[in-house]
Amino acid sequence: MNVLPADGRMIPKWRYGWGCLLLLPVAAWLVLFATGSLLVVADPVRSSDAIVLLSGGGNERVGEALNLYGQGKGDILILTDTGDVYPGSNIAAVRVLREELLKRGVDEDDILITRGMSTSTYDEARHVLTAMINNELESALVITDPYHVFRTRLLFREVFRGSGIRVLVQPAGDHWYKPATWFFSTRGWRATISEYSKLVALLFGVRGG
Repeated sequence: MNVLPADGRMIPKWRYGWGCLLLLPVAAWLVLFATGSLLVVADPVRSSDAIVLLSGGGNERVGEALNLYGQGKGDILILTDTGDVYPGSNIAAVRVLREELLKRGVDEDDILITRGMSTSTYDEARHVLTAMINNELESALVITDPYHVFRTRLLFREVFRGSGIRVLVQPAGDHWYKPATWFFSTRGWRATISEYSKLVALLFGVRGG
């Protein structure tokens, strides 16, 4: 069957079929790109009283925090304690991280570890807020993995609402998770599905994880 366009020329219908097939990969990429981009929506970097380094993740978070600290974007580095221990020892992971920061030039007086055990991002937000109030800090720049940014913003803004403390969230730079390529790896799918599952749970009031 042929299709008759406005100019009167006959165009075989099969050409439309091939055109649609060729557009499918582009459409799929755009959907996947948008899916990853939503998770990575971040705040602009602004100088703050404190840089909050959330627990977990890889060296990218540490590198980003140190980079911002070196640029003078924050005077204090706040670390959260999840109760994890360094592999092969009984030493708290947060203590090992503290020593690493000291070795890399951070002043001892510029490191603050939150009190209380954090088992979720929501817990971290609550403990960071308490630490900031106790130390009279008025603004924070939170560092986390790119795919974790959107949910972190939601949780921190919920916890900090009404406190008068400004909180911004920034993804770690030089990270493997990119909106344009996350779907090419198993860990990319795992991270994305996990985050969207937690976002759905958040809609129902579940704040753990």
